[in-house]
Amino acid sequence: MAPLMNESKYLDPETGTFTAEAMHQLFNGEISSVWKNILTAENPYRVRIPSVLRKDFLDSLLVYYHYHITEFKIPASLEVIQQIFE
Repeated sequence: MAPLMNESKYLDPETGTFTAEAMHQLFNGEISSVWKNILTAENPYRVRIPSVLRKDFLDSLLVYYHYHITEFKIPASLEVIQQIFE
């Protein structure tokens, strides 16, 4: 389920690969960079996500899960999760 790593800049959430051009409006250079940092980190739990990117990263995570987890539904507690990230 993890995206396939390569040297390209943008994560395409549908294919799970990094591409040379943005394929989804939410997966810009900054958000794709956060994904790469997490995927390549020795301990992904220690990766710091800048506060200005946290909501967009959470949204990108939900989009990615929507494509790759059968019958994925947005959690009812999403509003609470977003408040934690603020």
